[in-house]
Amino acid sequence: MKRLLLALLLANAAFFGYTHLIDESGPATGTADTGPAIPRLSLLSELKVPPGPSCLSIGPFGDRAVAEQASAWLKNGHHLARARTAEVDGAPTYWVAIATKTLQQAARISMRLKAAGVSDIDITPPGTNQTEATVSLGLYSERERAERRVSDLRRLGVDPAIIEQPHKVSQVWLDVILRPGDPPLDVSALGKAVSGAASTSAVPCPGAGSPATPPAPGQSPSPSPPAKLPGAPA
Repeated sequence: MKRLLLALLLANAAFFGYTHLIDESGPATGTADTGPAIPRLSLLSELKVPPGPSCLSIGPFGDRAVAEQASAWLKNGHHLARARTAEVDGAPTYWVAIATKTLQQAARISMRLKAAGVSDIDITPPGTNQTEATVSLGLYSERERAERRVSDLRRLGVDPAIIEQPHKVSQVWLDVILRPGDPPLDVSALGKAVSGAASTSAVPCPGAGSPATPPAPGQSPSPSPPAKLPGAPA
């Protein structure tokens, strides 16, 4: 009995020693290596990006004198502006006219209309090596007015045409470079300080975003005779 008890005690001591040795020796050979630690990703808001200059276009100005006054106002506020001219589509005009095969026919129509009380008549003679002439009966900024003019003239036995004439107008923009530390740019204050600049706005400079440029008021060019117009009885 004593021998059996002594054998059990020796077996327990041997098992305890074996398990203690495994704990101290670490993971067994062949355990998968987890590799180097993956660095933590930074959020975009945590990145320190030095701010750079930005560019704003102030305008549009239909009058260069107003643009010069605005540039002076910006300079007093420590903003340097560079003037830039842009060509944009202006509002079309509507030309009422009659095409004729000869200058003599145009003259006869003109005399007949003047006898009926029509005063604003102009004749465009034929071009080089051409025979067609044009009877001009007015240039209008609104199509409705041109249509009323045509309706009145048709009562006199002629059939004028309405020719829509698109054209370009010039606008002035002021490009302002804003650098870190520059004072804020107050466009509304500019509109109050400079007469004629109340409708201006600030948009990104070309290249940073194309500005929306509504057409400024401008004078329409003199009409040029179209290639063909409806004829009229002589």
